[in-house]
Amino acid sequence: MGFVDHNRKLICVAHIPRTGGTAVAKALNQTFGWHVDWKKVKSSAGQHAWDTYLKFAIVRNPFDLLPSLYILPNRRDVRTHRPSWEAFVRDPILKDNEEQKLPQSNIIGPDVDFVIRFETLGHDFETMCKLAQLEKPYPTLPPAVKPTPGRLPYWKYYTEPWMIEAVFENFAADIERFGYDWKRDVVWGDLDKTFQYYLFLKEEKEMSEDAKLQLKLMEKEVKRQCADLEKRESDLVQKEAAAHKREKEASRKIKLVQKSELFQKMVTQINELYTLFKAAGGQDPQFMGCVDNLFKARSLLGRDDEEK
Repeated sequence: MGFVDHNRKLICVAHIPRTGGTAVAKALNQTFGWHVDWKKVKSSAGQHAWDTYLKFAIVRNPFDLLPSLYILPNRRDVRTHRPSWEAFVRDPILKDNEEQKLPQSNIIGPDVDFVIRFETLGHDFETMCKLAQLEKPYPTLPPAVKPTPGRLPYWKYYTEPWMIEAVFENFAADIERFGYDWKRDVVWGDLDKTFQYYLFLKEEKEMSEDAKLQLKLMEKEVKRQCADLEKRESDLVQKEAAAHKREKEASRKIKLVQKSELFQKMVTQINELYTLFKAAGGQDPQFMGCVDNLFKARSLLGRDDEEK
């Protein structure tokens, strides 16, 4: 079950095995029982604490959770007779006679203030500590779930399309509530994982018709994602070129303005010198040289006005 921390005003509404909950409990000096029932935690906490304490739960991508639950060594939370992997996918359970069964949404109940995800356990735990207004330094989170020796990447356990559909059906509430998705979190949305899964299927010597069909879909998806990446790169290059062009045009306009201002100053100086030159009777060679130099400078600026 979960726990109630009256000192920190925290309530863990339930403990789902293999989600990192034990690490969170150790960090907060709490312990879990094996019974999973958020209603009993609510009864134990009392209505006032339930209404005022920060209630949290810890969940995990169901596609990743099932293999972890199934291959957990010396499990105490499965039927007396261990089912096959295929049977477990069809009917996943935590423990016989358990009042609350999977999906995870059923176990943690509807009234949760903050959800910690196994995939971002450390970050979410720190966020929860901030929400609970705990004093720094925050409790240290120990290592979470220990990897099981020989465990494969979890997408490799779903060797048949029906298995994926079964998880979608059995964990529909989790997928909608927590935003988990096979396409984004497992294979389809991650090009690297897509390629790994593709190679895994290619290595299989004997494939069912469903697996062959899935392989074709994977090849099509890889090509689509590669084409999408190429288009994004092309769009980025075009945007950079357009930005460079705008910057160059802006720089050119600034230079034109600066030239125009300089020319106006030169015109003023030429008029002044021309007035002085006329006043001197047009005989002073010094004024004549100055006027010639200014007219040459004006010509360099691209102005071909006639001399006054």
